[in-house]
This record gives sequence, structure tokens and C-alpha cells, in this order.
Amino acid sequence: FRVLSSITSTSSYTTVTATKRCTKDHMVTYIDNEVSSDTLTASDVETLCDQFEHAAAVDVETFGEPSDVNGDGKLVVLVSPAVNKLGASGGGIITGYFYASDLFAQTSSNSTSNEMEIVYILAPDPDGDYGTAISKEFAMSNLMPAVVPHEFQHAISYNQHVFVNGGTTEKNWLNEGLSHYAEDHAGFGQENPSRMEIFLESPETTRLATISSPNLGERGAGYSFMRFLYEKAEDPAAFLAALENTTNTGETNIETAFAGSDPNFDEWEEFMRRWAIALALTDAGVSSTLQYQFDVRSLDPITGNWQGICMICDADDNRGTMLAGPAASDLSGGTLNVSLSGTATAFYNIASPTSTITLSGKTSAGLQGVLIRMD
Repeated sequence: FRVLSSITSTSSYTTVTATKRCTKDHMVTYIDNEVSSDTLTASDVETLCDQFEHAAAVDVETFGEPSDVNGDGKLVVLVSPAVNKLGASGGGIITGYFYASDLFAQTSSNSTSNEMEIVYILAPDPDGDYGTAISKEFAMSNLMPAVVPHEFQHAISYNQHVFVNGGTTEKNWLNEGLSHYAEDHAGFGQENPSRMEIFLESPETTRLATISSPNLGERGAGYSFMRFLYEKAEDPAAFLAALENTTNTGETNIETAFAGSDPNFDEWEEFMRRWAIALALTDAGVSSTLQYQFDVRSLDPITGNWQGICMICDADDNRGTMLAGPAASDLSGGTLNVSLSGTATAFYNIASPTSTITLSGKTSAGLQGVLIRMD
């Protein structure tokens, strides 16, 4: 297999040799020969194969069919330390990736293609031989199971948007929001609370609809936004499928796929407003109105992991994440000067409001305001 070796070059790659370890209905798993049997035992590989197959099956049922450029009807999953090295080359961790160039022929201008549907996943690296040290326990509980639902959603999105419908790829922010939701939907969303924590610590500087690839906090925002819309859609399954099988992208895709019959909840500004209210009210003990809150999270019956969002809680995510709701600034006086980029959200505590509160901010941001009585 050819695996990218640089995060800044699409032509730099390393060649790895791997052994097929299992074949399932939707996927085939290969383990890089550099990974020792001590690092991943036969029992570990069997566990991972079952998790990967479960996630792939859920993705297909939820989002639609992937492409099949090599005609084998399978997604290839490659576990390799080369992915660890790729992350280290950028000074961090890359848990895995899907690369659309793999769906096209290998040529001089597309030298890294493996000419198949393939997802690349890091390997446990307890001694940090290939980059940041990652224990087997944490890799297998949090990181590795989440890669398949996340990256396979990207592959399905590409097929549905580009190959099936002849359109363009989905906007980065929505594509990532859907993939982080896909982790949760498959029962492997243990990393989402930590992304939520980053978002909630500074919501006023975190955009939802980013132009470039979203950072971790922006991914937390995107995940929570998609989770909220899924929960409030009249037909949640149809909503997710419609987001993929289309040429629409971004905000237009959201509005069209949601297709709500409530005239007060069918446009982008209304989605943003009600989602912001849910961020403030969920777990705050203020209101029992479900349309303005996230559903109560539950344990996935197959994986045993939490599904859904809690806002003020012990996330129980194997990371020790404690969520405290969105950070809010104290406001004194009657004038609120807000400097927000579009799709960012700020929260304020107003202990002794004056009779008139004046909001002023960036016109280009399409500023909205909601007043919530908290007692």
C-alpha cells in the first residue's frame, strides 16, 4: 500500500506491506507487518474487525452506498504506523484519513493512489516509536473504532455528491460535522465530548461554518449542530440520507434536506438560533421544553458507549472530560457590544438587566439575539 508521508505534499508517500487479517461483509482489514503481535494480539485484531464491520454497516445504512472502483465490493481498512508518522510530521496526531485520490487511477500526477476504497488508521504506539505515544488501551477504546465511521462517511459523501450526482464535494465544515456525528451514530463517539469541551470553553471565537478545514473546537460545534438537527428532524433517517444524495452543499444542503414543516424551524438562521438555545438550556434545569434541548443521551446497546450529548456532566469518555455548558461572560449595563464572526455564538449572564438592552455588532455576521430567563 502507498501511504501519505507528508501533510503538505500529495505526491510524497511511503510503501508499506500488510497482511490481510479478516474479511467481512462490508470491509477487509489489513495490519501493517511492522505491527507486532504484542502490540495487537489476534484477539485485539478480532475485536477491531468486528468494530470496523459494525461501523461500516451502520454508515451504509445511514448515509448510502460508497463507490466500488476496484469491483470488490469492500472497504479496505489499513492499520499502519505510517499514519502515526504522518501525524508526527505535522507535530501532532492523525488518527486516520480517507483520500479521494485513491478512487482514481494511479498516474504520474496521482502517484499515491491505491485504486480502491480505503481508510487508513494509526496503530497503537505505547513507546512513541513513530510519534506521540499512544497506549493500546486508549487506541482501542477511543481512537481506532471511531476512524471507520468517520472516514467512511467521507467516502460515501464523495461518492454520492461527485460520482452519483455529478456535483462537487461537500463543504469541509459540514462534511466533518457529519463524520463526527457518524462516530456517535455508530456507537463510537468517545472523542466527541473532548471536542465539545474545546468549543464550549470559547464559543464566541468558534465558528460553525468555517471556510477551511475546521479545528478541534469547530469540529465540536459541527458535531453538536448536526446532532441537534438529527434529533429535531421530522424524519431523522431521511434527513441524513438526503444530505448525501444531492448536489447541494453547505447551508443550502442543510435547509433542503431538513425539509421541515414548521415555518418557524426550516431556515438556516432558525437552526442556528434554536441550536444556541439548546446549548444554554440542556442540563441547566431551567426548562423541560424538548424542542429547545438535546435529547437525553443513552448507552448504545451494541457498543456500550454513550450516544448523544450531555452539556453539564461527567462525559465518561475515558479522558476524564467534565462538561460545564457554554462559557458565559457577565454583562453590566444596557449595551452589549458583540464582535462576532459569522456562525459564532456568544453567551452572557445578565444579573440585573436594565429596561432596555442594546445589541450592536458586525453587520456582516447577521447578528441574532435570544433572551432566556434562567430562574
